[in-house]
Order: sequence, then structure tokens, then C-alpha cells
Amino acid sequence: MYLDIYLTIAAVLVEFGLPLALIYISIKIPTKRYLTLPVLGSVLPFVLFMLISVIGDFLIPSNEPSMVSAGFVMGFFFYAVLVILGALIGLFVPRNLGALWRFLLALLIAPVIGLVVVATI
Repeated sequence: MYLDIYLTIAAVLVEFGLPLALIYISIKIPTKRYLTLPVLGSVLPFVLFMLISVIGDFLIPSNEPSMVSAGFVMGFFFYAVLVILGALIGLFVPRNLGALWRFLLALLIAPVIGLVVVATI
């Protein structure tokens, strides 16, 4: 029983903490934006989806137990794949492309490749 709670708390902290840490690093160390912005772009759709599902769960409660907390643990592998893909995009896409374009490239490409990777495993 307690292991489920600990896993959920750890997953929530990582899945919401990493984007906040990336934003902080991007603001404080502008020279690292070439790597932080693609990772942030790759995880942004997943984080927004999870945030909307949590808000929807709180605004429209149901009589049955909610499975939103289980989604954090079950989606952690996909989240890890997105982080790795974002880091690879940040490392291998030319830096002269610009920060905004690298962010948008990761935002569009990483979730699609991530779904393909997760679906084939």
C-alpha cells in the first residue's frame, strides 16, 4: 500500500520538478539553453496532459476511486523516453538553428518518436 504512494509521489516530483528545474537553469545559465529548451519542449505535452487530468479530477470528482495517480507511475517510462529524446535533439541539432526553433522541433518530433519507441517495446 505505501509503496504505491511513494512511487506516485516520486513520479509526480520528477515529472513536474524537471520542467521547473529546466526553466530555472535556462533563466540562470543562458549558455545551457541549447540543451534545456529541447528537453523542455519534448516533455511539455506530457506535463500539460497530466496537469489537465489532475485539475479535471479535482474539479469533477467521481464516486469511484480515481486512477489519475496511477497514470503518473505508468507514464514514467514514456516520460523518461521523452527526456532522452529531448536531450538527443539538444545535442545533435545544430546550435545555429536558434533556441525557439530547437524548442519547437523537440515539441513536435519527440512525442511522435516517443510513442513509436514505447509502442514497439
